[in-house]
Amino acid sequence: MEKDLISVVVPIYKVEQYLHRCVDSIINQTYRNLEVILVDDGSPDHCGAICDEYASRDTRIKVIHQANKGLSGARNTGIDFFHGDYLLFIDSDDFIEPQMIELLHRMLERSDATLSMVLPLQVDESYSSTKGSIDLESVTTLELGQDELMRGLLGLPSRLDITTLHVAWNKLYPRKLVEGNHFAQVSNEDLEYNSRIFLRTEKVVCGMARMYNYIQRSTSIIHESFNEKQIKKLKTVHTIYQNLKSNKTFEAYCLDYLYKAMLNIRHKSQGTPYETRVKTECKQLKDATIKAFLNNKTLPFYRKAGLLSLYYMPFLYRFIIWGGETVTKYRKSHA
Repeated sequence: MEKDLISVVVPIYKVEQYLHRCVDSIINQTYRNLEVILVDDGSPDHCGAICDEYASRDTRIKVIHQANKGLSGARNTGIDFFHGDYLLFIDSDDFIEPQMIELLHRMLERSDATLSMVLPLQVDESYSSTKGSIDLESVTTLELGQDELMRGLLGLPSRLDITTLHVAWNKLYPRKLVEGNHFAQVSNEDLEYNSRIFLRTEKVVCGMARMYNYIQRSTSIIHESFNEKQIKKLKTVHTIYQNLKSNKTFEAYCLDYLYKAMLNIRHKSQGTPYETRVKTECKQLKDATIKAFLNNKTLPFYRKAGLLSLYYMPFLYRFIIWGGETVTKYRKSHA
């Protein structure tokens, strides 16, 4: 048996049609020394009963039933309960490839990285994996230091895409990083959580294989019109700024990200009932950060000038967006 115990926390709420596939993909991993913590977050459907049925036939599974606390609250329950040397979060409507946990653990054993991750694959609800077994020795790995981690996390050029860095569910966290380190009750909680984790991470190793199947449901926020959750993301970025501002380099990355986010959300809210509120929220954030933005010596002058020009002249930003969309349509029509 593998010497290290790996705990897997699965927050569960209203996903009974996906839950069997998710749990089956975990208990059938090639890495067997697992503690699987299913957190029934007050789900009103049959999820609780499904969890109990799994626990009755696999002693590695522990079930926690609780009143609904939301995604962050359910994950935090898992953090308070887990006993493993490492912790992995899996969303209950997703599923993982059979060798994912083995690969994550193998990479940490063979490197001096603090944590490991794999690439996600975004698929639709009907997707069924056909990968089968792969040769783990042939999987290319990529190591990133803390500076590149933070750059990529905050939307600047990196060798890994922003989704891979943002999310919590493709990463194997060592106990020392997550024990007592809870998710905040904010929008885009993964981004905020990893900003704190990466502050304590000198290096990560990523297996360049798509081992986590991320289901993009039609009810996802990506498919929704502009709403309250998208406004709250601005406050999350400001929270991250508060966490990082003691490091002037990371403060620069975060301010760049914040001002781009304000431009984007202000553009998307145009013509919606939220437009006036968004303008007010953005002004408050700009007023709270403009001194640090102008005084930060890591952020290049041309970058400051460009972002402020777009902020004060939003028609320029609209023109850039229009130009990009026009070029994309032209390329598609002439492909």
